[in-house]
Amino acid sequence: MPAESIAALNARATLQCDSSPLPSELRPEEIRQGNIGDCWLLSAIAALGAHDPRAIRHLFRDEGSCCTVRLFDLHDWSPREVSNVGASAPSDSLTPIVCAAPRWVALLEQAVAIHCGGYAMLNGGQPPRAWAILTGYKPQYTIKLDPATKRYQIGGWLNPNQSGSWEAPGNSAHSTGFRGLWPMEWPEVGGGASDEGPHAFTVLRVCGAEDGGWVQLFDPLGTTLNGLDGKGYGKFWLASNTFFAKYRSIYLCAGVYGRDFGISREPTPAAPDDRSL
Repeated sequence: MPAESIAALNARATLQCDSSPLPSELRPEEIRQGNIGDCWLLSAIAALGAHDPRAIRHLFRDEGSCCTVRLFDLHDWSPREVSNVGASAPSDSLTPIVCAAPRWVALLEQAVAIHCGGYAMLNGGQPPRAWAILTGYKPQYTIKLDPATKRYQIGGWLNPNQSGSWEAPGNSAHSTGFRGLWPMEWPEVGGGASDEGPHAFTVLRVCGAEDGGWVQLFDPLGTTLNGLDGKGYGKFWLASNTFFAKYRSIYLCAGVYGRDFGISREPTPAAPDDRSL
């Protein structure tokens, strides 16, 4: 599928960026990653769109022919407004989201690129950074499997040596900021993403118990693990035991704007139509 240049993307349509032009349902399967390695950002946007659409709608303010997007500066956790989004963009050679994606997603990607210093600054990262930029919410969790103990360990940015002190990770993996993780307490709930090697996926739904259950995932590249791109548009199911065997890093956002949200938990589906085994 051809990718548009940012100039063509801006010229293709004008979006009034208040709540009304955004669709009533923010569908993660509409997201299509371009040639920028920002799956960490797009999977995080998909998770917010699926689990807490208000967190997306809250970001945009209509400015007529363009819009202002409110983000957070992770050098000091302060709110920042990125103005003139849709009318200007970083001038580098990378191509943003492909043309099939809805324009609000392209505008949000563009706003984060401006915020971080260019599309090149979006190459590489992890979903907790994206959630923090989009929401200003500090409790972001990284859960990794320890190959030595075969147990999962959880870390984040809360410094246990300084009561109530949160590290500043910076807006991009390429910018200055805190690079490590501190051990943290396990969160009770979370909206999540996971990664397999260098690519991040969105966790959409968890159905059933840990043993014998299913996990529904979304690939921002619009494919599945089997290289298919059909009616699922990047959504696919994995048995829970396959999920935990395949994905060694899991990321959780414990809530946004002070309100917890969680992955929906439903009875185990007998045979999801779009599952992959």
